[in-house]
Amino acid sequence: ITKVFGKHDDQKQTEETTTVTTTAETTSTTTPEPQQETKEETSTKEEKVSEARAKYQQIVLGDPMYDGEGGTSFEDVKAILGEPDSVSQNSYGDSQSLFATWHDSSLKGMASFTVSFTNNLATSKGYSGFSFVNHNEKVTLDEFNAIITDGSFSYDQAIAQFGQPDSESESLFYGSYSNLVSWYNANGSFGANFDITFKDGYATGKGQYGMK
Repeated sequence: ITKVFGKHDDQKQTEETTTVTTTAETTSTTTPEPQQETKEETSTKEEKVSEARAKYQQIVLGDPMYDGEGGTSFEDVKAILGEPDSVSQNSYGDSQSLFATWHDSSLKGMASFTVSFTNNLATSKGYSGFSFVNHNEKVTLDEFNAIITDGSFSYDQAIAQFGQPDSESESLFYGSYSNLVSWYNANGSFGANFDITFKDGYATGKGQYGMK
């Protein structure tokens, strides 16, 4: 049995304004250059992202193999993040699963959170859309190639080296935690990014797209 509830944000289109100046002999077209963010605006965004991450970290995961025992309840997650923007529910025998999505309005809808629940207890979670926050430096392909995935490179080391992630998903299964963490501050072609897979806090895999 599947039930889906949702609400959709109004879509707004932003049109670029073009100013045309005409003289008797020449015609020139000028397009306003995009405004650069001030240090104050960048600082405000980073503070909001930090607040959003703090909310995310409050959500504790339970193990779905033990009916989500120990996970934060759906009601408590709503107390942290507010009412979800969409919810889907499924029933499998005596077990019920629920998947909910939140868009953080303080970040102008650019960031979202997802949480999966087993019997109303959180068993996996993730966030995305934090890539608009500026990172100080671009990560090069050489730096990516140097990432060790033999279980000796920790999650904390990755954060210290590459900065806060732009997206992350986390799950607990049979007592083992898995994280897929992505960064978009990669040097390379448009959309270049890289990710690292962690198991119980240590890197076990990695991937990249468009890096140089």
